[in-house]
Amino acid sequence: MLTKFCDSLTIPIKYVPRKEAGVPAPSRALAYETETPIPDPAVDPAAWHSETAELDVRAFGARDVHVTCTQLSLPLPLEYARGHWIPFHLAVSCGDEQVLDLLSTPGALDVVLDRQLRLSETKKRASEARESPPNAVGHGRYWPVRSADRPVRTRCFEGEIKVIAQLMQSFSYPRLALSVSMSYLSRKC
Repeated sequence: MLTKFCDSLTIPIKYVPRKEAGVPAPSRALAYETETPIPDPAVDPAAWHSETAELDVRAFGARDVHVTCTQLSLPLPLEYARGHWIPFHLAVSCGDEQVLDLLSTPGALDVVLDRQLRLSETKKRASEARESPPNAVGHGRYWPVRSADRPVRTRCFEGEIKVIAQLMQSFSYPRLALSVSMSYLSRKC
């Protein structure tokens, strides 16, 4: 069991309440047309926005382990239509095979679509105001995939998260802001 893995990685996304999202990258559009898998970020990095984090964890209450690469990738452009699914790719690397196996179990990681409100009660701009806690408005589902272009001690997952039809788009007024982002974190805290 991991005793310290509470870090998370967040990617702000542009959410607009449309029935169709922006034009996908050519490789993703071709995959949709031919009903083939979407090329992953290792194969087509220009079609994905990827964020990476390095984490130190205490595994099994006994040893410290460095998780060298946890990467969350979202397809470009970072805008998605409500009522539809956002595909994502997740890669986790670690030199400790036992910890990597633990992080690769179903449900070990939670991919979340968050909504966050900032309200300024003074004359400060909303961007400078205190944030409300993130409000999860969707949870992703994912499954393991093989990736030939990844290092040996890396596990890859593909998944998707539903954008609820009632989700309001992000906005920012001088004293009020609403943002939507996707993040992942470990449930093993």
